[in-house]
Amino acid sequence: MCGRFALELGAEELQEELRRMNLPPREFRRPEIVRRGYNLAPNTNQPILRQLSPQNGDSFPSEPCDPSDPASPPLVLEAAKWGLIPFWTKSPPNYAQGLKTINARDDSITSDRSMWHAMRDRKRCLVFCRGYFEWLKKGEGKMGKVPYFMKRKDGGLVAMAGLWDRVRYEGAEEYIHSFTIITTHSSPSLSFLHDRMPVILPPSQIETWLDPSRPWDKDLAALLKPNDEGLEWYTVRPDVGKVGNEGAELVKPVDEAKGSLMVFFGKGGKAGKEDKGVPSSRGGSKGVDVKNEEEKDENVLLGEKGENGLSENNAPLPVPVQVTPAKKRPVSSTPEPPSNSKKAKTEMTSLPTSAKKTPKRSSAKQKANEEKKAEGSMPITAFFGKK
Repeated sequence: MCGRFALELGAEELQEELRRMNLPPREFRRPEIVRRGYNLAPNTNQPILRQLSPQNGDSFPSEPCDPSDPASPPLVLEAAKWGLIPFWTKSPPNYAQGLKTINARDDSITSDRSMWHAMRDRKRCLVFCRGYFEWLKKGEGKMGKVPYFMKRKDGGLVAMAGLWDRVRYEGAEEYIHSFTIITTHSSPSLSFLHDRMPVILPPSQIETWLDPSRPWDKDLAALLKPNDEGLEWYTVRPDVGKVGNEGAELVKPVDEAKGSLMVFFGKGGKAGKEDKGVPSSRGGSKGVDVKNEEEKDENVLLGEKGENGLSENNAPLPVPVQVTPAKKRPVSSTPEPPSNSKKAKTEMTSLPTSAKKTPKRSSAKQKANEEKKAEGSMPITAFFGKK
């Protein structure tokens, strides 16, 4: 299957890349809603390449795709949601429903009784990516899954076969475009990883697949086969398992990415500041200088203060409570006269309110417990500050 891929190119960069592949689009529709990055998940808007057709209700731009060849196929890049929504849908599907159509099995597409029958004739498209992820199961739970990244050896774009559709919900004015990625059984080389893989089309088959004037036939069905020619794959950091993580480090081999255990142990167990980074649980790499972030974290650990006088954790350090023992009154063998006691009592009652809030007297045992508790609650910064 294919449930996560990478495509970091912006609108202009992607169009330029397609021109080099002899697939020049006439335009890019709604590029502003496309999300680009190295960890793209379902339900996000991604660019698809399709061929315009009057049968699909398309309007044609005045300029041809290739000025030197006016008869070139009218291709267009369209921003579409990952997770196909059929045209007969009346209301937006929820998240779980959208996940059911992120992939379409090749055997389902070839069947005349599946929902894909309505799209396979003239709504075929390509989904481009820099590479896609798959997880190797080695045990139970999340810790038992090892992520792999599949990409072209030459660094080019991977062209995955897909289907698209558009729908306008009841009461809505605009159309929603969506797509699915077609999968087939894995090639022998990738069968160790998963029993399914996306259908990857070579350049010689792209024009045939995109032609909407060609109805579905056995020749088109024959294109849905495993293809790992020109691909390479390797393990990557487990950070990619969290959708919120992002950055180019996620698609690098695990022994080359900053902060990986392979780099740590490769230094003989002594990691330098440039290699000892720990991936963030929120933002992944995001182009952040790992070295600077680690030095900042180290300063926080040592209790370095910022401009506001507080440490970088934005919280004041806890201060042990100092309890001042009350002064013992001299003991006299002669009892005080009743008048003096009454006078002292009157003076106590006449004290201001602020003076009444003095701490209660503590016994020696209570004092020892409080001092012990204060020592146990010292911040970790004080511990590392001792030499």
